[in-house]
Amino acid sequence: MGKGSSSPGWKLWVLSVPWDLSFLIFTKMQELDISATDLSKDCLMDILIRIPAIKWLSAGQLDGFTDNVFKHWMDHANLKELIAVDFDASDNITEDTLFAFINQYGSQLQGKKYFMLI
Repeated sequence: MGKGSSSPGWKLWVLSVPWDLSFLIFTKMQELDISATDLSKDCLMDILIRIPAIKWLSAGQLDGFTDNVFKHWMDHANLKELIAVDFDASDNITEDTLFAFINQYGSQLQGKKYFMLI
């Protein structure tokens, strides 16, 4: 993004994308990698629930991905097709929220790697 990447302009652009119409624009977008971006909580809550039938989400190293954002995503998004996630170094998600996610969606995830939460 160059020099201007710290300006809020690109964040407004991300919010203006018609994510809910991604099946028309992107031939049914199924994967999203927003790792290490600077997206705000409000932006994440807005875009994540508008992606139809997401299969893979990478949201590692994302300070804005909090328990509230995670729960909002779980409650309002279409996660029936979800098979893979990456929340590496997402320090603002608690064990309780991760366990709730695993209890609800763990059976549909592929390539499970069990680990100890520290």
